Amino acid sequence: ARLPLRQAVVSTLDEAQAQSRTLFELGNLAEIYFCDLVVLCEGKTEKRLLPLLYERLRGRHPELDQVAFVAVGACSDIPKALAVLAAMGIQACGIADLDFAFTEARKGQKPMLPKDEEALVRTKAALKRLQPQHGYLLGGNELPTKDKKTGWQA
Repeated sequence: ARLPLRQAVVSTLDEAQAQSRTLFELGNLAEIYFCDLVVLCEGKTEKRLLPLLYERLRGRHPELDQVAFVAVGACSDIPKALAVLAAMGIQACGIADLDFAFTEARKGQKPMLPKDEEALVRTKAALKRLQPQHGYLLGGNELPTKDKKTGWQA
């Protein structure tokens, strides 16, 4: 038997604001209860595009495979939602932008990625090597930053 959503949220999240936000976002998505896999993504665009990509790659609608795509609003909400879904006994994974690997995935007492992850170190080195050629700004953390003059987005 799956743990009720409200009980899963309270048992996995410490912050009341995060609890209520996650409860609201996941509570409106009844399809998670009827899926074998929930794929978490950041926003509305990913929620619209990922099912189309799934269908193109697999030749089937995700619903036929009991797969649901759920937008959680921001990459910082993915670990919280994963914890809630795990407490409910629902298999889940997340798809996020690269910034998630450099920020949210490395936070907390049990980070999803270690701070010295080899792939992240190599990615930073590649960004530094490509920066002069492409002209984007790198911040003190060696990651791209928004540049209003050129229009580059982080």
